[in-house]
Amino acid sequence: MQCNPVLNSVKFLILILISLLFISCVKEQYDLTLNLEPGSIYTIEYRISNRIIQDIMGFDAETNEFFLYRFHGTVLSQEGNVIKLGVVLEYFEAHWTGANYEFKITSESEPDERPPAADLLYSALNKELILKLDRQGNVDEITGFEEIYTELTAQLKERIQTWPEEEQIRALEDFRKLLDGNDLQDHLNFTWRIYPENPVSTGKRYKIDYITKGVIPLTVKNTFTLSEKDDFNFKLVFDSDVKTDSEPVSYTHLRAHETVLDLVCRLLLE
Repeated sequence: MQCNPVLNSVKFLILILISLLFISCVKEQYDLTLNLEPGSIYTIEYRISNRIIQDIMGFDAETNEFFLYRFHGTVLSQEGNVIKLGVVLEYFEAHWTGANYEFKITSESEPDERPPAADLLYSALNKELILKLDRQGNVDEITGFEEIYTELTAQLKERIQTWPEEEQIRALEDFRKLLDGNDLQDHLNFTWRIYPENPVSTGKRYKIDYITKGVIPLTVKNTFTLSEKDDFNFKLVFDSDVKTDSEPVSYTHLRAHETVLDLVCRLLLE
Protein backbone atom coordinates (compact mmCIF):
# COMPACT_ATOMS: atom_id res chain seq x y z
CA MET A 1 0.00 0.00 0.00
CA GLN A 2 1.41 3.38 -1.01
CA CYS A 3 1.09 6.59 1.00
CA ASN A 4 0.35 9.92 -0.59
CA PRO A 5 2.51 12.52 1.24
CA VAL A 6 0.47 15.43 -0.07
CA LEU A 7 -2.84 13.90 1.07
CA ASN A 8 -1.41 13.07 4.48
CA SER A 9 -0.12 16.65 4.87
CA VAL A 10 -3.57 18.01 4.01
CA LYS A 11 -5.21 15.68 6.55
CA PHE A 12 -2.68 16.74 9.22
CA LEU A 13 -3.31 20.43 8.47
CA ILE A 14 -7.08 19.95 8.72
CA LEU A 15 -6.64 18.15 12.05
CA ILE A 16 -4.56 21.07 13.41
CA LEU A 17 -7.17 23.60 12.25
CA ILE A 18 -9.98 21.63 13.91
CA SER A 19 -7.96 21.42 17.15
CA LEU A 20 -7.24 25.17 17.12
CA LEU A 21 -10.91 25.90 16.44
CA PHE A 22 -11.92 23.70 19.38
CA ILE A 23 -9.39 25.33 21.68
CA SER A 24 -10.57 28.82 20.68
CA CYS A 25 -14.15 27.86 21.54
CA VAL A 26 -13.20 26.72 25.07
CA LYS A 27 -12.87 29.79 27.30
CA GLU A 28 -10.08 29.93 29.83
CA GLN A 29 -11.26 29.40 33.40
CA TYR A 30 -9.91 31.23 36.42
CA ASP A 31 -9.60 30.14 40.02
CA LEU A 32 -10.95 33.12 41.99
CA THR A 33 -10.66 31.61 45.45
CA LEU A 34 -8.54 33.44 48.02
CA ASN A 35 -4.81 32.77 47.94
CA LEU A 36 -3.17 35.32 50.22
CA GLU A 37 0.46 35.86 51.11
CA PRO A 38 1.09 36.00 54.89
CA GLY A 39 2.22 39.48 55.87
CA SER A 40 0.33 41.16 53.04
CA ILE A 41 -1.46 44.39 53.95
CA TYR A 42 -4.79 45.34 52.42
CA THR A 43 -7.67 47.81 52.67
CA ILE A 44 -11.30 46.86 52.18
CA GLU A 45 -14.14 49.38 51.98
CA TYR A 46 -17.79 48.63 51.49
CA ARG A 47 -20.96 50.67 51.32
CA ILE A 48 -24.50 49.69 52.25
CA SER A 49 -27.70 51.51 51.30
CA ASN A 50 -31.05 50.57 52.83
CA ARG A 51 -34.55 51.85 52.11
CA ILE A 52 -36.94 51.01 54.96
CA ILE A 53 -40.73 51.43 54.96
CA GLN A 54 -42.36 51.37 58.42
CA ASP A 55 -46.03 51.30 59.31
CA ILE A 56 -46.55 53.97 61.97
CA MET A 57 -50.16 54.33 63.07
CA GLY A 58 -51.44 53.38 59.63
CA PHE A 59 -49.06 55.59 57.65
CA ASP A 60 -45.99 54.50 55.69
CA ALA A 61 -42.83 56.22 56.91
CA GLU A 62 -39.77 55.93 54.70
CA THR A 63 -36.22 55.98 56.06
CA ASN A 64 -33.07 55.83 53.96
CA GLU A 65 -29.84 54.59 55.50
CA PHE A 66 -26.28 54.72 54.19
CA PHE A 67 -23.28 53.07 55.85
CA LEU A 68 -19.62 53.08 54.89
CA TYR A 69 -17.00 50.91 56.60
CA ARG A 70 -13.26 50.99 55.89
CA PHE A 71 -11.06 48.24 57.28
CA HIS A 72 -7.28 47.93 57.29
CA GLY A 73 -5.97 44.41 57.58
CA THR A 74 -3.05 42.05 57.58
CA VAL A 75 -2.86 38.43 56.41
CA LEU A 76 -1.64 36.58 59.48
CA SER A 77 -1.42 33.10 57.98
CA GLN A 78 -2.74 30.70 55.34
CA GLU A 79 -2.53 26.97 55.87
CA GLY A 80 -4.28 24.96 53.18
CA ASN A 81 -7.89 26.09 53.06
CA VAL A 82 -7.72 28.09 56.32
CA ILE A 83 -6.83 31.80 56.26
CA LYS A 84 -6.40 34.02 59.32
CA LEU A 85 -6.87 37.78 58.88
CA GLY A 86 -6.37 40.64 61.31
CA VAL A 87 -8.77 43.52 60.55
CA VAL A 88 -9.12 46.96 62.11
CA LEU A 89 -12.06 49.33 61.59
CA GLU A 90 -10.34 52.60 60.60
CA TYR A 91 -13.25 54.76 59.50
CA PHE A 92 -17.04 54.68 59.17
CA GLU A 93 -19.96 56.87 58.14
CA ALA A 94 -23.65 56.49 58.91
CA HIS A 95 -26.31 58.68 57.30
CA TRP A 96 -30.07 58.57 57.95
CA THR A 97 -32.73 60.61 56.13
CA GLY A 98 -36.49 60.65 56.63
CA ALA A 99 -39.49 62.81 55.87
CA ASN A 100 -38.62 65.46 58.46
CA TYR A 101 -35.07 64.76 59.52
CA GLU A 102 -31.53 64.09 58.41
CA PHE A 103 -28.73 62.82 60.62
CA LYS A 104 -25.12 61.92 59.89
CA ILE A 105 -22.20 60.73 61.98
CA THR A 106 -18.68 59.62 61.17
CA SER A 107 -15.89 58.03 63.16
CA GLU A 108 -14.51 61.57 63.56
CA SER A 109 -17.70 63.06 65.07
CA GLU A 110 -17.33 64.81 68.42
CA PRO A 111 -18.55 62.87 71.52
CA ASP A 112 -21.55 65.17 72.04
CA GLU A 113 -22.67 64.47 68.45
CA ARG A 114 -22.74 60.69 68.83
CA PRO A 115 -26.02 58.88 69.57
CA PRO A 116 -25.80 56.11 72.22
CA ALA A 117 -26.98 53.59 69.61
CA ALA A 118 -23.63 54.04 67.83
CA ASP A 119 -21.58 53.04 70.87
CA LEU A 120 -20.67 49.71 69.29
CA LEU A 121 -19.06 51.35 66.26
CA TYR A 122 -17.02 53.80 68.32
CA SER A 123 -15.94 51.05 70.69
CA ALA A 124 -14.78 48.94 67.72
CA LEU A 125 -12.63 51.70 66.22
CA ASN A 126 -8.92 50.80 65.95
CA LYS A 127 -9.35 47.48 67.75
CA GLU A 128 -8.04 44.41 65.94
CA LEU A 129 -10.47 41.62 65.16
CA ILE A 130 -9.22 38.21 64.06
CA LEU A 131 -11.14 36.42 61.29
CA LYS A 132 -10.70 32.78 60.37
CA LEU A 133 -12.11 31.93 56.94
CA ASP A 134 -11.70 29.53 54.05
CA ARG A 135 -10.62 30.27 50.47
CA GLN A 136 -14.26 30.73 49.38
CA GLY A 137 -14.67 33.59 51.88
CA ASN A 138 -16.78 31.66 54.41
CA VAL A 139 -16.00 33.10 57.85
CA ASP A 140 -15.78 30.37 60.49
CA GLU A 141 -14.83 32.47 63.51
CA ILE A 142 -14.37 36.10 64.61
CA THR A 143 -12.51 36.91 67.83
CA GLY A 144 -11.93 40.28 69.43
CA PHE A 145 -15.51 41.38 70.06
CA GLU A 146 -15.34 40.24 73.71
CA GLU A 147 -13.28 43.27 74.74
CA ILE A 148 -15.78 45.55 72.99
CA TYR A 149 -18.74 43.78 74.63
CA THR A 150 -17.17 44.15 78.06
CA GLU A 151 -16.76 47.89 77.54
CA LEU A 152 -20.35 48.34 76.33
CA THR A 153 -21.81 46.19 79.10
CA ALA A 154 -20.03 48.34 81.70
CA GLN A 155 -21.59 51.44 80.15
CA LEU A 156 -25.06 49.87 80.23
CA LYS A 157 -24.68 48.86 83.89
CA GLU A 158 -24.10 52.50 84.79
CA ARG A 159 -27.24 53.58 82.94
CA ILE A 160 -29.56 51.02 84.56
CA GLN A 161 -28.08 50.91 88.06
CA THR A 162 -31.23 52.49 89.53
CA TRP A 163 -33.50 49.80 88.04
CA PRO A 164 -34.86 46.93 90.19
CA GLU A 165 -32.33 44.08 90.35
CA GLU A 166 -34.51 41.59 88.43
CA GLU A 167 -34.97 44.05 85.55
CA GLN A 168 -31.23 44.77 85.48
CA ILE A 169 -30.46 41.06 85.10
CA ARG A 170 -32.98 40.62 82.29
CA ALA A 171 -31.78 43.77 80.55
CA LEU A 172 -28.15 42.63 80.61
CA GLU A 173 -29.10 39.17 79.30
CA ASP A 174 -31.14 40.69 76.45
CA PHE A 175 -28.42 43.22 75.69
CA ARG A 176 -25.89 40.40 75.32
CA LYS A 177 -28.18 38.70 72.79
CA LEU A 178 -28.40 41.98 70.89
CA LEU A 179 -24.60 42.28 70.81
CA ASP A 180 -24.14 38.70 69.62
CA GLY A 181 -26.32 39.50 66.60
CA ASN A 182 -24.93 42.96 65.88
CA ASP A 183 -24.86 44.21 62.29
CA LEU A 184 -21.14 45.05 62.28
CA GLN A 185 -20.21 41.45 63.06
CA ASP A 186 -22.76 40.25 60.52
CA HIS A 187 -21.25 42.45 57.79
CA LEU A 188 -17.81 41.02 58.58
CA ASN A 189 -19.24 37.51 58.25
CA PHE A 190 -20.46 38.07 54.70
CA THR A 191 -18.06 40.67 53.25
CA TRP A 192 -15.89 37.94 51.72
CA ARG A 193 -18.74 35.76 50.42
CA ILE A 194 -18.08 36.55 46.75
CA TYR A 195 -15.72 33.77 45.65
CA PRO A 196 -16.93 30.76 43.61
CA GLU A 197 -16.09 27.21 44.67
CA ASN A 198 -15.01 26.21 41.14
CA PRO A 199 -13.03 28.03 38.41
CA VAL A 200 -15.13 30.29 36.16
CA SER A 201 -14.70 31.85 32.72
CA THR A 202 -15.67 35.35 31.59
CA GLY A 203 -19.42 35.63 31.19
CA LYS A 204 -19.97 32.72 33.57
CA ARG A 205 -22.57 33.14 36.33
CA TYR A 206 -22.55 31.63 39.80
CA LYS A 207 -24.79 32.02 42.85
CA ILE A 208 -24.08 32.55 46.54
CA ASP A 209 -26.97 32.63 49.04
CA TYR A 210 -26.91 33.33 52.76
CA ILE A 211 -29.07 34.50 55.67
CA THR A 212 -27.88 37.38 57.85
CA LYS A 213 -28.26 37.33 61.63
CA GLY A 214 -28.38 41.06 62.33
CA VAL A 215 -31.10 43.15 63.93
CA ILE A 216 -33.31 42.48 60.87
CA PRO A 217 -32.51 38.97 59.50
CA LEU A 218 -32.36 38.95 55.71
CA THR A 219 -32.32 36.23 53.08
CA VAL A 220 -29.79 37.32 50.44
CA LYS A 221 -29.48 35.65 47.03
CA ASN A 222 -26.57 36.94 44.95
CA THR A 223 -25.90 36.13 41.27
CA PHE A 224 -22.33 36.97 40.24
CA THR A 225 -20.89 37.25 36.73
CA LEU A 226 -17.20 37.44 35.86
CA SER A 227 -17.56 40.27 33.35
CA GLU A 228 -13.93 40.82 32.35
CA LYS A 229 -10.28 40.14 33.12
CA ASP A 230 -7.46 42.61 32.63
CA ASP A 231 -3.97 41.37 33.48
CA PHE A 232 -4.28 40.39 37.15
CA ASN A 233 -7.57 42.23 37.74
CA PHE A 234 -10.99 40.58 37.66
CA LYS A 235 -14.26 42.49 37.47
CA LEU A 236 -17.35 40.94 39.06
CA VAL A 237 -20.87 42.31 38.63
CA PHE A 238 -23.78 40.95 40.62
CA ASP A 239 -27.51 41.20 41.23
CA SER A 240 -29.00 40.73 44.69
CA ASP A 241 -32.43 39.56 45.72
CA VAL A 242 -32.92 40.56 49.38
CA LYS A 243 -35.97 39.60 51.43
CA THR A 244 -36.95 39.68 55.08
CA ASP A 245 -39.45 37.48 56.89
CA SER A 246 -40.10 40.15 59.52
CA GLU A 247 -43.76 41.09 59.94
CA PRO A 248 -44.61 44.82 59.74
CA VAL A 249 -45.85 46.21 63.05
CA SER A 250 -47.00 49.63 64.17
CA TYR A 251 -45.20 51.84 66.71
CA THR A 252 -48.24 51.73 69.01
CA HIS A 253 -48.15 47.91 68.88
CA LEU A 254 -44.44 47.89 69.75
CA ARG A 255 -44.90 50.19 72.73
CA ALA A 256 -47.88 48.19 73.97
CA HIS A 257 -45.83 44.96 73.94
CA GLU A 258 -42.48 46.44 74.92
CA THR A 259 -40.06 43.99 76.50
CA VAL A 260 -37.01 44.74 78.63
CA LEU A 261 -34.84 44.37 75.52
CA ASP A 262 -37.03 46.87 73.65
CA LEU A 263 -36.77 49.26 76.58
CA VAL A 264 -32.98 48.96 76.69
CA CYS A 265 -32.74 49.56 72.92
CA ARG A 266 -35.01 52.60 73.17
CA LEU A 267 -33.04 53.86 76.17
CA LEU A 268 -29.84 53.69 74.10
CA LEU A 269 -31.51 55.35 71.12
CA GLU A 270 -33.04 58.15 73.19
